Amino acid sequence: MKTIHTILMLYITGCAVAQPKGEIRLLVRGDDMGSFASANQACLNAATKGIVRSIEVMTPCAWFPEAAKLLNENPAIDVGVHLILTSEWSNCKWRPLTYAPSLHEIRLRLFGSRERCDEG
Repeated sequence: MKTIHTILMLYITGCAVAQPKGEIRLLVRGDDMGSFASANQACLNAATKGIVRSIEVMTPCAWFPEAAKLLNENPAIDVGVHLILTSEWSNCKWRPLTYAPSLHEIRLRLFGSRERCDEG
């Protein structure tokens, strides 16, 4: 495993050195904006002050309204929608945005895994 990491790092370093100035060779995406307030701030900071070039936002999550507000205030940030079919965390469950019986448990929370969807 260490050998694979070393080879990957050498490849990335070689690409960065051989890259013509101004040409984008690596796109870094921020993920899970909307899931928590801290994720919103981290994604926003990484996009405005770091190397993140696009952000994926999670619409059924509790902090989506704040994420939408922050992204609306920063229209230069490229935004995509993070498709959510499961809610794998045990302490935080999301609900589907529409009535979708094949995607949720009896309590109207998304299943915790794909396998649970198959059982449902």
